Amino acid sequence: MCCISFFFQAEDGIRDLVRSRGLGDVYKRQARLCAMAGDDQILATGMVTALVGRGATQVFRPVGELALKGIPEPVPCVEVRWEPEAAGADALVLPRRVSGVVSNATLGFVGRSSEASTINAAVRTTESGRSPQLVTIAGEPGMGKTTLAAWVASGLHEQGATVVFGRCDEGLGVPFRPWIEALEHLVAHLPDDVVAAHVAERGDALARWIPALSSDRDTGRWMAASSDAESDRFVLFGAVADLLERAGSDRLVVVILDDVQWADAASLQLLAHVLTIGVDAPVTVIATYRDSDLARGDRLSTFLADARREANVTRIDLAGFGDDEMVSLMESAAGHELTESGVALARALHRETKGNPFFTGEMLRHLASSGAIAQGASGRFELHQTITEMGLPTSVRAVVGRRVDRLGDDAVSVLGAAA
Repeated sequence: MCCISFFFQAEDGIRDLVRSRGLGDVYKRQARLCAMAGDDQILATGMVTALVGRGATQVFRPVGELALKGIPEPVPCVEVRWEPEAAGADALVLPRRVSGVVSNATLGFVGRSSEASTINAAVRTTESGRSPQLVTIAGEPGMGKTTLAAWVASGLHEQGATVVFGRCDEGLGVPFRPWIEALEHLVAHLPDDVVAAHVAERGDALARWIPALSSDRDTGRWMAASSDAESDRFVLFGAVADLLERAGSDRLVVVILDDVQWADAASLQLLAHVLTIGVDAPVTVIATYRDSDLARGDRLSTFLADARREANVTRIDLAGFGDDEMVSLMESAAGHELTESGVALARALHRETKGNPFFTGEMLRHLASSGAIAQGASGRFELHQTITEMGLPTSVRAVVGRRVDRLGDDAVSVLGAAA
């Protein structure tokens, strides 16, 4: 018999603390759930879903409102079910960045069903035609671009797809930075015979990026860099295409390139090569970027303008959640349907955050940690303070501050005066 509880053993001092802070009902609920839980079963109130969130291996299954002894009203409860990752047969290991995004999604994956369907449609086109497809996901910071890509890719991985991930970092202009990260994961987990076949065909073309692909120089297969930069680039691009083709010989390959608004020119050139010159394999590239960071004439804007002419490019523009999605988001966090006051809070949060999932999640955490939202005697969450009385969470202030700083001193001075 098992149950999540904040108090497994309550000594006299802890009991006094519980009584003094009015937490007796919390303790009582947890004790009753421990007594009610069956063998190998975990029961919890909606508080657990709010604090933990929905991860890749956690499933919170509602079990309805349970009548608990000593509690005046039925309490909405969930069963916490732990399930092993169900990857397809012989699927490569899911990249840590992808699994981390999924497991750390505080409020789980809510909404975005239309966008997920669009990505899956592009994947089906990839698989039926064995030709590369690009899906771009654009949106402001915090809209959930990476989360959407990671959740869809994680689902495809469970069906047997190979998933790799590469991230672009602001201010780090290393050539091919996201591709190096993605291909290193691919090489590290592909079968040895596949890697050996690639090296036998392409030599050390990628060894400067990925040392694991360095062949035995005694065999004469090692290829030194030439003095012709264009020729070197052509050899490199051909080697990447060969590696992707071998990885996709028997399964879908999903390449996530994150934050490509910071991508270097070489990375975008390689992406264009993969999409246009050809990879004879089912490869879907999902590229996320902040459209708010684009400027006319910059590298990514030029690339996107050229890509609009290609039939194998799908564009997704992520907007904030609507009112109904905000209600679903809060119900997911609370573990129960919202009351009239809860729906009003969802509407107020929508006005404050414009439906931005990151800002909304941080505001909810802020409200919960400050006590503005707390579980009442019935087990439902109640609002004890209005949003207008609360300050911004530190995390939100930091994000907004970083975006404002990029505008320059003059803009900061004007915004400061206006504020």
